[in-house]
Amino acid sequence: MNFADAVNPYGSNFSAPIWYDAVVQCFLRARDHVSEMRKERTKGYFLLLRRLLDMGMDPNRKTSHGLNAWQHALEQYDQLARKSYPSYYVEESKTENRQLREMLKAVLDELLKHGADIRDFIPPNEEGLSQVSVILRNLNEGRELLAEKGLPFRRELVGETRQTEEGGERGVASLLKLEKPPTAIFCANDSVAIGAVRGLRKRGLSVPADLAIISVDDIAPAGMVHPQLTTIHIPKDDMGRLAVRLLLDRLQGGHSEVLQLRLPCRLVVRESTG
Repeated sequence: MNFADAVNPYGSNFSAPIWYDAVVQCFLRARDHVSEMRKERTKGYFLLLRRLLDMGMDPNRKTSHGLNAWQHALEQYDQLARKSYPSYYVEESKTENRQLREMLKAVLDELLKHGADIRDFIPPNEEGLSQVSVILRNLNEGRELLAEKGLPFRRELVGETRQTEEGGERGVASLLKLEKPPTAIFCANDSVAIGAVRGLRKRGLSVPADLAIISVDDIAPAGMVHPQLTTIHIPKDDMGRLAVRLLLDRLQGGHSEVLQLRLPCRLVVRESTG
């Protein structure tokens, strides 16, 4: 019998293989990094999962619960993340959610490298697990785009930071410490990009001569900073107007089904990409 598929008699589910509990513990421990001991335990469970995969664990094989490894990881993330949604504006909850997202990215990336088939994933509930869907889509689309260009996927270049100017400054600092730092950065929003530009300037680097930057939102400061940011314009005014119209229609007995509208975005090319 392959040890990777062996059952853990001391786990939370007696009929499940060892990897089932390894995934559970990864997320349970990731929620609460209050001590160095717990950080080490989280790392230990993650390394156990990686070792099991290296030994031949099949990430697509389902347990008696009908879930394979990546589905199980999504379920654990979803269950634990929901518990802190009501108190999202409490700083501890923000940290907890960030740690859970980081763990989900790491686990899914490891499963993808070992053949997990998540391309056709369909969220299991009406709410759609939007955060999970975004993570999955970004991982897959990023890999596919790099493959088309003949470039390797480098996990260390996928960073997670607070969506603020300070977060952008810290994020770019960590990227510059890499043995092979990037030559361009795609930031999650304009605030992060502004912070990244500031962090580069403090280190004597120039945008875009040394490193190009592109972001998302197109807020007013994006066209006022130096260099002006190349960014993807999000039609927020149109989004607001449509949201109000839909709400009024719903309240007045109009549509009853869940509607999903897609609005066009456009790339605004400015100075930060040369």
